[in-house]
Amino acid sequence: MQEENFLIRVHKDILQLVYELTADSKAISEQQLEQLQWKIVNWETQAENAVVEFEKQRLLKREKQYNRN
Repeated sequence: MQEENFLIRVHKDILQLVYELTADSKAISEQQLEQLQWKIVNWETQAENAVVEFEKQRLLKREKQYNRN
């Protein structure tokens, strides 16, 4: 099996959020927490869709290689 190089991109909002949450121990409001939860759900959905598309393309490519042999 041959591995292909690929890049994992992390949205700048996620990086900023991680920094803000780990930079100090300040408390966040319930409203901020709810907003954060909705952002995370959105990011998770986007990430899952990206993985599904990546796997579909990988399997299609593998199927084409298999059918050639």
